Amino acid sequence: MNYTNKIKSLLVLNGMKQSEMAQIIGVTEVTFSNKLNRKGNKKFDIDEALIICKTLNVTLNEIFLSKEVA
Repeated sequence: MNYTNKIKSLLVLNGMKQSEMAQIIGVTEVTFSNKLNRKGNKKFDIDEALIICKTLNVTLNEIFLSKEVA
């Protein structure tokens, strides 16, 4: 599962909307969506990633660095 799907799932599990997370990390909802869906090659910076992880109570590895082994 890529980080996009992981974050979306965790938002649902935590009862949060993308707009709420966007506000928490200090970006617009459109910017958050673009970064989440990697539109225009946009990505979360490390500070945003850390805030996302802290808010969702997970580690960076769990969202951004883990790879599934077949």
